[in-house]
Amino acid sequence: MVYNFYHITDVHYFSKRNFKCDWRNFSQPNTQICILKSEEAFRKALEIIREDKDTNTVIITGDLTDHGEAYSHEEVRDILQEFTENGGNPFVYTDNHDYPYFPIHGFGENGEEIPMEHMPEDEVKKLYHPFGRGKAFDNFDDGTTYIAEILPGLYHIAMGYDTEDKDSLHYPYFSDELMAWVKGHVEKAKEKGATVICSTHRPVVAPSPAYEIVGKGHTFTDGEKSIKQLADMGVRLFFSGHSHIQCMKEIVSEHGNKIYSVQTSSIAGFPPKMRKITVDTDKGT
Repeated sequence: MVYNFYHITDVHYFSKRNFKCDWRNFSQPNTQICILKSEEAFRKALEIIREDKDTNTVIITGDLTDHGEAYSHEEVRDILQEFTENGGNPFVYTDNHDYPYFPIHGFGENGEEIPMEHMPEDEVKKLYHPFGRGKAFDNFDDGTTYIAEILPGLYHIAMGYDTEDKDSLHYPYFSDELMAWVKGHVEKAKEKGATVICSTHRPVVAPSPAYEIVGKGHTFTDGEKSIKQLADMGVRLFFSGHSHIQCMKEIVSEHGNKIYSVQTSSIAGFPPKMRKITVDTDKGT
């Protein structure tokens, strides 16, 4: 079987309703997270996918908004709904930037910072339920993880995680209970002749040696062990974002099983990036 789908991550959508001043004259504070054009970049990406004759399916791996502003969440939901009504097939989940873990602000008439309203975490998850867990055939009880058949015979497991530091959400890891749940579904998929891909938001393994230093606490605790466990289960593709780095790493377990860790840069980065993936299960490519 040949499967085509897209991967988008780190939308960092920032509503223009967060500006009381003229946003076009606003001084850009960070060129990597292009918040001023996040709406245009996201809409253009979905337009490209919608018009692709090969596929209209996309997995979106978290940080849908810049810092969980209510206006931003509402607009992302509306854009995803419009995409779906026009034939798009999105599978999304949320992560740290989508929840009220950060102080957030908009900008007043003179460009000064002004407080903005957060959307509570439980409301965020309800908002995106139709585009993720609501399309799943099974959900893990962490409120994030689900497995869905994104294309006939292609299963996607969106994996949530725990963190050792609950305040900063640093040092993520997969629990033993979650890994057992994943293994069970991979084994059932094999019996049906289906293919399983997995994803999470944060990089399970560092995209570069430098990131192991500057991104300490952002990559997974014992991540190489976890991804090799997935390889031994039979998973061959694992997608993530968060780092805003474009990277693909081949990892081989001690048993000789191969998995590709595929990290995609931010759709709100400069320049914006997304991936189109073609999986050929017969050729193993």
